[in-house]
Amino acid sequence: MATTYFLARLIGLFMLSVGAGVLLQSAVFISVLNDLVASRTALFMTGLALLLLGLLVVLDHNVWNAGFPALAVTLIGWLLILRGLYNRAMATTYFLARLIGLFYLTWAGFSA
Repeated sequence: MATTYFLARLIGLFMLSVGAGVLLQSAVFISVLNDLVASRTALFMTGLALLLLGLLVVLDHNVWNAGFPALAVTLIGWLLILRGLYNRAMATTYFLARLIGLFYLTWAGFSA
C-alpha cells in the first residue's frame, strides 16, 4: 500500500500543478499544445515519455482489487500507456507493423 499512496501523491501533485498552470496561463497552454500537435518529432517523443511513465506505473503497481486509490493509480498507468501508443501512432507511418512485432516479443518474453 505504500507504493499506492506514493504514486497517488505524485500523480495528484503533478495534476494539481498542471491544472493550476492551465488556469493561470491558458493562452500559453493552448499555444504549447498546438505546437506539440504540429510537430511529429515532439509528438513521437511525448508518446515515448508517456509510454515509459505508464509502463513504470503498471509494472510496479498493477493492483486492481485493493480499494479505489489503488484502482485509480493502476488505471492512470494504463491510460498513460494507451496515450503513449496513440501519440506514437500519430507520429509514425509504420507503427502498426512495429506494434504487432512488439506485442509478439512481449508475449514471448512473459510467457517463457
